[in-house]
Amino acid sequence: MNQPKQYTDWLPRETLGQRIHRMRLERKMTCRDVAAFGKVSAPTVSRIERGEDASISVLFALAEAFSIGPEAIVSGVDGSKLGQFTRPDSRRNETDLLMTQE
Repeated sequence: MNQPKQYTDWLPRETLGQRIHRMRLERKMTCRDVAAFGKVSAPTVSRIERGEDASISVLFALAEAFSIGPEAIVSGVDGSKLGQFTRPDSRRNETDLLMTQE
């Protein structure tokens, strides 16, 4: 019998700093570019990429710099990809859940 997939199997396996670094490189942006678009300092961007914590306001600013929603910064899942995953829903019955996992 197949094991059901864990709800967290689709979550990215990277830190916030790694994610921001990846997004920046994918967009061919420098720390200064991100800082200018997000209205934060370049050293702040660099510190976050190295693993330091970021405030909510800075996360919103970075999301704006990358032209994505803040949920994509935090989760690492682009909003356009969210529809590809099915979440267990308390309103669905158990049979429906089993059918979506096959």
